[in-house]
Amino acid sequence: METNSSMKTVSGLPNVSLSFTYFLVFVFSLSLGYVTLLHHEMWRDELQAWLIAIGSTSVGDLFQNIQYERHPALWYLNLYLLSRLSEMPMVMQVFHILLATAGIYLFTRFAPFTNLQKFCFAFGYFPFYEYGVISRGYVIGLVCLFAFCALQSRAQKYSLVQACALALLANTSVYGAMIAFAFGIYLVVDWLTVVRAKQGSEKSRTLLLSLFIVGLGAATSIVQIIPPPDSSFQIPQRAAGSTTSNTATEVGETLTAVERSYLPIPRQGLHFWNTNFSEDRPRVQRLLSIGLLGFAAWLLVRTPVTLVVYAVATVELLAFTHVIQYGIPPNGGLRHIGYLFLVFVCCLWISLSRIGSRDPTPLRTALFPLPKAMSVGLVTALFAAQAFAGILAIRADLEYPFSASKDVAQFLKEHHMTDMFMIGSKDFAASSVAGYLNRALFYAEEDRVGTFVIWKGRRSVRSRELIRKAEDFAAREHQDVLLILNYELGPEADDLVKIRSFDQSIVTDERYVLYRKSYGVEAAIR
Repeated sequence: METNSSMKTVSGLPNVSLSFTYFLVFVFSLSLGYVTLLHHEMWRDELQAWLIAIGSTSVGDLFQNIQYERHPALWYLNLYLLSRLSEMPMVMQVFHILLATAGIYLFTRFAPFTNLQKFCFAFGYFPFYEYGVISRGYVIGLVCLFAFCALQSRAQKYSLVQACALALLANTSVYGAMIAFAFGIYLVVDWLTVVRAKQGSEKSRTLLLSLFIVGLGAATSIVQIIPPPDSSFQIPQRAAGSTTSNTATEVGETLTAVERSYLPIPRQGLHFWNTNFSEDRPRVQRLLSIGLLGFAAWLLVRTPVTLVVYAVATVELLAFTHVIQYGIPPNGGLRHIGYLFLVFVCCLWISLSRIGSRDPTPLRTALFPLPKAMSVGLVTALFAAQAFAGILAIRADLEYPFSASKDVAQFLKEHHMTDMFMIGSKDFAASSVAGYLNRALFYAEEDRVGTFVIWKGRRSVRSRELIRKAEDFAAREHQDVLLILNYELGPEADDLVKIRSFDQSIVTDERYVLYRKSYGVEAAIR
């Protein structure tokens, strides 16, 4: 991890050459655009936000529509503005690519890592695939985190901007809010240890204003995240009579989120997403998780403030995974627990920057507890493992449809079936098809016509009830009715015509079966 002496430095920190920065950003954006725009089929979580944006007639209507989403409004507000330009979901993907590229620019330009480490990280699983290819609001959190770290070398000058970055971070997700709280502690400790002795009263006002900004951002986020009492989302409850042994097992399973985040190497095959190479060896996962936590603490021990931030943020994220998300196997999706790895990277970034402001070779000094070659090699190996996981994910996404919804929509367009009355079940799966068709469906679980799913008052619908609904709509609308289902019907559907199945999908519950309920006794499929 040696730095090139010919590189310019800012505040004593080694800086990567601009030519490498521009090269990496160009390759990253070109690769991301190729995979995202030409080969990635969006799934329901991506299209849900877009459907809400295009279906909202005003900002007030937007806030009304997202009250059951359990996410702050920041991502939706951006999409709302974009949807005024075009209703094509590709607009969202292009915007997402720009944000991901901005994040990689900040990392490549300002992070005190080697070129090899930067390259591996940029094409790693989280920056390139989970927060790059898949269009979700989490990418804003990545940009805000990296902006906060990039400003660290000039924290005394840009502390208010850092506070704004944390406030925006808090409004990306509940995970962003927790991380913003942890880095808010960093602002306080950094002020106490570095700034107060120089300009006490002026900097005190700056600190208070910074904390107010972060606190306001966090409070705004929490108010939006908490769903109404009639929300269909329920916090998983512990089984009655849980024993200490069961609790210990659950804690151990939650701890494996660290290994899954730091080493997100998936199993190969169609359903690779959210899998892990060691998921059938939980003891190995736990040992690796403990080892990775110890290694991270070992690297950060030279700068106690970053170690505290790392510990607080990691405990927050793991506690949330355990208490709120336990029961969503395996311990939440990678998009959720990926923040564990980002927290480690950002804390190491800040730690190296703090030491680098006093030492021309910060990476050697910061990793003093271990032999230099071993420390450098382990960090590089960790980033390389992320890149390997990213390559496997991209290869699978190029080979298989991420969701079959795009193929269903294309099939319906080719066979001139887009004007039919459509019933979707399960509603969350069918909404992806609605997104690609840009039209409303009748959602059986909600008993309403709409585009996006409203997580309120939903109920299970049996096959016979669904078939009766199709019969009623066929008679009422005087036309054939199309059923878009993510499951097969049984013998009770003998008066329906099965049109086609779409079985290829990385997302397991976004495989579809199309049925037609004909209007008239002997009407045939055209």
